[in-house]
Amino acid sequence: MLKLISTRTRSKRRCSPSATLYDGTRHTLFVIPLLAVLAGAGFKVLIPWLARVPFVTATAIAAYIAHTVHTLALLHPFEYVDMNAVAGGTKHAYGRFDLDYWSVAAKEASRRLEQRLAYDAELASAETPPSIAICIPRREWAVAPLLERPWIIQVDPKKADYIIETERWRCAEKLDVVLIDEVRRMDRTFAWTYARRQALHRFHVKFDSTGSALRQ
Repeated sequence: MLKLISTRTRSKRRCSPSATLYDGTRHTLFVIPLLAVLAGAGFKVLIPWLARVPFVTATAIAAYIAHTVHTLALLHPFEYVDMNAVAGGTKHAYGRFDLDYWSVAAKEASRRLEQRLAYDAELASAETPPSIAICIPRREWAVAPLLERPWIIQVDPKKADYIIETERWRCAEKLDVVLIDEVRRMDRTFAWTYARRQALHRFHVKFDSTGSALRQ
């Protein structure tokens, strides 16, 4: 009883508009034991009913597993952005929750940009490599491991030839740049790649309507 009262009190406090809640569940872990007890009690009641219709039960379980696997396959390699149906699924939870907390989509965006620029022979042989800014503030140290080709890494997006925005950090919204690519899952964008107009001329790079690099 004391545990229940304590949980309810802290839950109300966490639901307050002024509560401090960061990403993940670490600030609400105290609720999980009680939820586990309630789930176990409910499942215990359901077992006799489920045993009466084994085919329906097996079909429902198989359908759920198939749906989960299909969803994770669509999100790969961003499986961790998956949201449950109560939150509306990933598609409808987008914009209401911080899904790509670690900006994982930036890696795919950088790979795709490098692959497209690899088609430009003049750029590949240029003495001065292009510069890039990946919008993951306070984790700038994580940018270099994402890149495979030579780059000049910029912290200030205003100085970069190419800019990769992430879901949490939109750092190119007010800059004079051209959108050349998007990393999307379930019709939602998790990373945006921009190029400065000057960079397109400087490195003789053109992009078609799909954002693919063309030789000039």
